[in-house]
Amino acid sequence: MKASDLFIKALESEGVEYIFGIPGEENLALLDSLSRSSIKLVLVRHEQAAGFMAATFGRLTGKAGVCLSTLGPGATNLVTAAAYANLGAMPMVMITGQKPIKTSKQGRFQIVDVIGMMQPLTKFTRQIESGDLVPSCVREAFRKAQEERPGAAHLELPEDIAHEDSDAPVIEPSITRRPVAEAKAIGRALELISQAKQPLLLIGAGGNRNGAMVEATLLEDVPPNQPVCREEAFGPVAVLSKFRDFADAIRLVNDSSFGLQAGLFTHDIYRLLQAWDELDVGGVIVNDVPSWRVDNMPYGGVKDSGLGREGIRYAIEDMTEPRLLVIREDIHRH
Repeated sequence: MKASDLFIKALESEGVEYIFGIPGEENLALLDSLSRSSIKLVLVRHEQAAGFMAATFGRLTGKAGVCLSTLGPGATNLVTAAAYANLGAMPMVMITGQKPIKTSKQGRFQIVDVIGMMQPLTKFTRQIESGDLVPSCVREAFRKAQEERPGAAHLELPEDIAHEDSDAPVIEPSITRRPVAEAKAIGRALELISQAKQPLLLIGAGGNRNGAMVEATLLEDVPPNQPVCREEAFGPVAVLSKFRDFADAIRLVNDSSFGLQAGLFTHDIYRLLQAWDELDVGGVIVNDVPSWRVDNMPYGGVKDSGLGREGIRYAIEDMTEPRLLVIREDIHRH
C-alpha cells in the first residue's frame, strides 16, 4: 500500500470526517488518496483559516480537528492557529507537506525547518521519515492532541515518503484518559447540588469543554439547615442566601462551624467596622471575594477552618524550634 493511502486509512481509523486545507505540489499524493476516502476536504483560501477551523472543530467536538498545508510559507501560516489551539486546549492535528528528503533536486527552495518552528507551539511534532512509520506517527499525534490537556500536534509528510510502499498495519485508537477529581469529592458536590430545590447553574472557565470539569453551580433559596450551607462542599458550588438586614447577614455567616474568610462589598465605614467586630472568621476582605489572598498575608481561619495561619512570618515560626540557653555567673566567685 502506498504510504499516502496508509496515512488516509490511519486518519479514517481515528474517526476523521473533515480536513481543512489547501492543495499544493507537496501534498498531491495525500490528496489523491483522500479522493478515494469518505473524509471530506474543506477547501479554504488561506492556511491560517484552515488552522482556526480545525482548532474550533476540536474545541466544539472534543475530537482532534485536522488541517493540511504545503511546505514552507504554507506551513508557517499555521503558526498562529497552532498557538491558539495549544493555549486554548483545543485538540488539533496539522499535516504539512515537504520536499523529498532522500532525492531532492530543488535544493533549499521554500524549505523551512517546520519541525523546529512547531516545537514550542505544539505538544508533538514529527517528520515521517519512512512509510512504515505512518501508522505509529498518526496514532501518537492524535493521542497527544486529545489527551489532557488537549492541544496541537503536527506531522510533516515529505513528498517522496508519501509515494513509498508499506505493509505496516493501521494502529487502532486507544481510549483517551483524562485525569478527574477524586470520586469522593465529586460525589459530595453532586449530593449537595441534588438537595437544592431550585438550582441555578452558571457555567464558565472552560466548562463547555465536554468532560473537562464539574460544572460550576450557583444555588438559590436553599434552606439554611442544608449541608451545602453548613459544610465544606469541595466543589464549584456557591449559595445565594437572602437576609433581612445587615445584622441578619452577619448572623448567617457566623451560623457555621467554619470561618476561613468573609467578603464584604460596601462603602460604609460603619458597616465595615461592624463586620470586623462581629464576623467570626479568620479574615475580612472588603470589596473583593473571600478567596482573595496574597502569599505574605496571615491566611487562615477560625473554628473548623483549620489551625494556624499561612504567610512568611507564620511559616518561619512553624519551621523554627524555640530553644533557651541560660548562663549563670559562677556563684563561688562571690
